[in-house]
Amino acid sequence: MSKVKRSGGYTKLSYQEKVVALKHYFVNGVTAADIGRMTGVSPNTVNGWLKQIDYDFDNVEQLKPKNRDRSTRKNILNELAPWVTDEIAELLKKNPFMGPLKIKQYFHRHHQIIVPEKRIYFHLKEKGIIDKRMRRKKSPEKHERRFEYDRPLAAVQMDLMQLKLTGNKKAYLISIIDDHSRFMLASKLVPDKTMESVMTVFSDMIKKYGVVERVITDKGSEFV
Repeated sequence: MSKVKRSGGYTKLSYQEKVVALKHYFVNGVTAADIGRMTGVSPNTVNGWLKQIDYDFDNVEQLKPKNRDRSTRKNILNELAPWVTDEIAELLKKNPFMGPLKIKQYFHRHHQIIVPEKRIYFHLKEKGIIDKRMRRKKSPEKHERRFEYDRPLAAVQMDLMQLKLTGNKKAYLISIIDDHSRFMLASKLVPDKTMESVMTVFSDMIKKYGVVERVITDKGSEFV
């Protein structure tokens, strides 16, 4: 497969070469990385071709170069048909977090048209939807429900964490924390992850601080 180098070292393939490369992907089961090594393009570029044809080789003609003049390309990037914007609005009512790529795939799948992802993004930004989503991500979540028990030793949380040491050795940190005060009742390194080690640390904690009413753990075998 021939390679044409652009300035800057990037490889540009013809439509026919892309078809041959993608046939290897669908028929022979090679990966995007394999195609990249064969053609000199990056795996991300190959994945871009696959997205453009909606991961269906029957749509490979979508990779043909579009013979549009500059004014036509500008119109595509700057205008969406009213019925398209209306349908986007309906889609967002049902799926408020639908992104530009999903919307593009929807129009390709249900209407057999390619709506540029960049134009969809600009449309969402013009409507303030992108900025609204960004503010929601930045704003801290409010937690109305509280999980802490109302008095010390009403419940303790017990956990075991694996630590990797030098020489490929392992150690395990057993910790017990009071759920009400968040005070660390016990914290000990042990060499093995066993029920006996857990019981020893737990017993020492009881001797020092008293009996607890409840113990909260995960489902690790050492706690069963």
